[in-house]
Amino acid sequence: NHRILLDDNGLKVRTAKECLTKKSGRIPYSGKFIGGYEAAPSKLICAIHADGCLSSNGKDIQFHFKKERKIKRLRALLVGRAFHEYLCADGSTQFSVPITLDLARGGIRPGKQMLEWTGSAMQDYANEIENWDGCRQGQNIRFFSANADFLHWARTIIHMSGKGSVYQGTRMSGF
Repeated sequence: NHRILLDDNGLKVRTAKECLTKKSGRIPYSGKFIGGYEAAPSKLICAIHADGCLSSNGKDIQFHFKKERKIKRLRALLVGRAFHEYLCADGSTQFSVPITLDLARGGIRPGKQMLEWTGSAMQDYANEIENWDGCRQGQNIRFFSANADFLHWARTIIHMSGKGSVYQGTRMSGF
């Protein structure tokens, strides 16, 4: 007896058989995920997925920015964490962030571990995307990336947060 979430003047769980006999209602495109147990530092993990890269020694995440808004945002996310910041000869700023247990558990790379996050961690991740390579378009979040894994997992988390998404890869990624 399969059950389906149906929007019929409010979200309700109905059996598949009940859905066949209903004359109104719709199956929602997205919803709010309330499960999960991992209170991951999802805002920082979003920054890592969008613009971070693993250092050659595998112990740090590296960021390299010229845009002042990204520098300021990363500094805000790193409050209370150990990190190194360097001013480069070309005027850009490089950050080195040690991989801590909470970052490793939350996911340095996008993947199924993100499905273990709490609903609020997923909301934070979805809302953070617009600070990196995205923007808000009404209820939708529009974002860009050359990383196919980031595109697909970010879209999944956005939809599980009750929002819609519009995404675009780049020519470099083969999209």
